Amino acid sequence: MPVPFPCVPLGLACSLAWQVADGGRIVPDPDPVAVLQNVERVDDTLIVEWKTKRVDLQRKVAVFEGGIRATYGPTVLTADRLEVDMENKTGRADGDVRVVDPEGELRGTNLRFNWKDRTGEAEDVFVQVGAMKLRVARIIIEPDKWTLEQVAATPSRTRPPEFTLGSKKVILRTGRSGRAENPTIDIFGKRILQIPTTLGFSLDRRVTGFRFPAISFRRGAGFGLAWNSSVLLNDQTSFAVTSNVFPTSLPTYAAEVAWSRIPPTKSTGLISPRTELGERFGDSYLDTIATEDPGVEDAYLRDPRQTFAAGTYWNQSTRGRVVDSSSVSKRYELSSELGGSVGHLGGFVQLRYQSIRPVGGAPFVDRLALTGSANLGSFRLAKGLDFRLRADFAAFTTGSDSFGWARGLASLVYHPIPQLRVAGGYLLGGQTGEPEFAFDRLYSDRGWHVRADIDLGSIRAGFLGKYDSRQGRWYDHEYGFSFAAGSFEPYILWRQFPGDVRIGFRIRGTDVFKKLQRRTIERTAEAVKR
Repeated sequence: MPVPFPCVPLGLACSLAWQVADGGRIVPDPDPVAVLQNVERVDDTLIVEWKTKRVDLQRKVAVFEGGIRATYGPTVLTADRLEVDMENKTGRADGDVRVVDPEGELRGTNLRFNWKDRTGEAEDVFVQVGAMKLRVARIIIEPDKWTLEQVAATPSRTRPPEFTLGSKKVILRTGRSGRAENPTIDIFGKRILQIPTTLGFSLDRRVTGFRFPAISFRRGAGFGLAWNSSVLLNDQTSFAVTSNVFPTSLPTYAAEVAWSRIPPTKSTGLISPRTELGERFGDSYLDTIATEDPGVEDAYLRDPRQTFAAGTYWNQSTRGRVVDSSSVSKRYELSSELGGSVGHLGGFVQLRYQSIRPVGGAPFVDRLALTGSANLGSFRLAKGLDFRLRADFAAFTTGSDSFGWARGLASLVYHPIPQLRVAGGYLLGGQTGEPEFAFDRLYSDRGWHVRADIDLGSIRAGFLGKYDSRQGRWYDHEYGFSFAAGSFEPYILWRQFPGDVRIGFRIRGTDVFKKLQRRTIERTAEAVKR
């Protein structure tokens, strides 16, 4: 397998050299005679092309010249000269060094690497990942960290750039954390901010990291302060706290400790289980316009989960229910979450033991809650036409009273051209027993969902509609629209049910941080070994 970008620049070079030199498949020439126009397949994935090759038997150094092209799966490295020192397990690529990978592109000079120690460095580096472009004076790769000196990053195409993020030195513990020394922000080439200290940030998707309180707006409550942070206590344990204060509602606060059996190298999501009080189908492509495509839903349901958590939660809000509440409290809750994928099936289940009350002043009720979701992914019926099937359920019991519901959603997704996707699905469900709280009920258990998305590159738009057969009405219309405006992507999401309007902008090119979040030291080592 190819080494994933952004470790491609040096990780790929280490891997190439290891296979060329250490694999013993290229036999040194008996004398330094030039071989012209060579193309050699080292194994099933690696092909090395060169015009001339010289071998110094005494130094055990092989020198490839005249335009080097090394193809490793979907990744291609080109250089004017490649030198491999078999004795010291080192190599060097000179001239116009370029690495092209499906996830990004790198150009630089003096690319040096040691495939035994898994280290390397390069100078005068230009990297592009998606819309984000980075210039780095020097990059040093070590097994446990990356060091980038004199960094400037921007997604802008203008001259001067609309904005640029910079730092004297950035140290990345890939997939874990990072530090930026004296970070700066430039607007149209003018320095507007320089932080006179080192700024730390999280690259671990299992926690959010420490965040500062932010101004937030909540419908019916006005403007207030919202704060939530989660940090790692050890490699597999997180601690999360939340506090929200709005002028016309009770303060919200919560604290939770969660432990996951999934090792860091295989974990791809938050350790904390998702609350059952939030939007029930917030990951479903045919239930919310915020889920951009079916692949996002599939990835979420297939995340490996083996989590156990304990927490206390006060004045929490429900969302998307027959009757919503804004002051649900749990004085304690013990929960577990299990999930992942088996063949085509992906999903998760949550089991909770909770002491819960629906509003302030009401008595607490001890009960068990079991919830879950699963889907079968996409099955190709014809070119551009896929069938999908999803199921969701919930069950609650206090010992004396029980209530539950289940629903299934079968859908067809048609993708005739890359710019257009349309989908439609039929929802069928049922409920049994009497609920302890009104917000336990399923809002809709029979009807049709339809959706259409248009992606023109710089402009994206989507529509989602939900029709309830029992009520005989369209109870939800949702719209999404975004467009590229230089370095920014303004967007608006409007949802009839649950009532929600979001207006904001994204910084284009931030997918580079997602790629860094996906990487860990262990994954890098495993990829190089492969």
